[in-house]
Amino acid sequence: MAWGDASRAACRRIPETTTRDVAVLRPLAGAFIADGDFDGAIVVYEIVLRSQPDDPQALYDLAGTLAFVRRYGEAAILFERLGTLRPDDVEVQRSLAVVYGHLGRQDDKRAALARAAALGDATAMVDLARHHGEGKHADPELAITWLEKAANAGHLGAMRRLVEIYRIGLLGQSADPTRATLWAERYAAIRREE
Repeated sequence: MAWGDASRAACRRIPETTTRDVAVLRPLAGAFIADGDFDGAIVVYEIVLRSQPDDPQALYDLAGTLAFVRRYGEAAILFERLGTLRPDDVEVQRSLAVVYGHLGRQDDKRAALARAAALGDATAMVDLARHHGEGKHADPELAITWLEKAANAGHLGAMRRLVEIYRIGLLGQSADPTRATLWAERYAAIRREE
């Protein structure tokens, strides 16, 4: 059930007048989000971040909400700051890649994907393969390399793509029924285990 305007207004005054307790503010921001009041959630998350400027969760909450409402430039700044606090966090690198993509910062997007891939994220590996397999700067060998890394990490979509590549002969590869069969068998074995 949606809040009434009076309830929403009263809840918006809570962080400004009553509390700086993060244990109260985070659920309040979540309630604003559940009600579709993203501006209210942003105000609350900003208060949380001011009280805990180096708290990774506070940065992530605000950056994620800003990205959701398409305020990508602001979100990028916060995700970048978060990336300095947590350089080995795959989710931060993936979030940066998404935000950079929306901002048209393709080189930064590729760098964030490369960092996530280096941390072992198979989805980032597939995204890098897609990036290197298409467009005017395509590098089919690098695309295959990233697909194979992703497939070796257990990414089923990468395995299916390799089956197709080797079955038909795509991305500069000759048709290779042996390799196509190898990846098809690995794919089937993992599916049976599920």
